[in-house]
Formats: sequence, structure tokens, C-alpha cells
Amino acid sequence: MLKKTLMITLLTSVLASTAGLTLAADQNQERFKEKIYGSQFMTKEERTEYRNKILSAKTEKERENIRVKHRELIKERTKKYGLVIEDDIPERSGGMGSGMGVRRSFGGEQR
Repeated sequence: MLKKTLMITLLTSVLASTAGLTLAADQNQERFKEKIYGSQFMTKEERTEYRNKILSAKTEKERENIRVKHRELIKERTKKYGLVIEDDIPERSGGMGSGMGVRRSFGGEQR
């Protein structure tokens, strides 16, 4: 009987710790709801690395510095291929919402 009780206790604690790890991972995912700027120009590994940097930053100022450096990197990357990310294009009146998109740049002129 004691052996059975110990096994149940052990099994319960293993399940509880596994559930705790799953809950912690879910909370990290919930904490990172931010859409990654220029994610369409990043590999899966780059997106994971960016998320990890943001999540491990200790202060909001640190996170903002990471975001600024990331935006500069993406702007350089898209410029190299003659692309412009939608939020870099001046606002126009009217239109269909404010979603981020990509446009090809033709000699500085946007079409």
C-alpha cells in the first residue's frame, strides 16, 4: 500500500511539474503577441532569435533598443532588394486600412 501511495505521489508531482513548464511556455507566448516588423524577410531562426531577445530584455528601454536596431536591419535588407515596407511609405488619405505590406520601389518612385 505504501509503495502504491509513493508511486501515485511521484506521478502526481511529475505531472504537476510538466504542467507548470507548459504553463510557463504558454505565458511566454502570450507575453509575445507583438507582430515582428519585417518578419516576411526573416528566417524562422531569425524570428525565434528576435523573440528570445525581446523576452529576455530586462527593461522596456532595452526592448525598444532591440526593436530600433531590428527595424534598421530590416530596412537595409529590403532596400538592398528595391523593396519598401508599407509603414515607411507616407500616409495617403482613404484606402483599405493600415496593414503593413510590401511594395517594390522603382527608382525611388513607389507604385
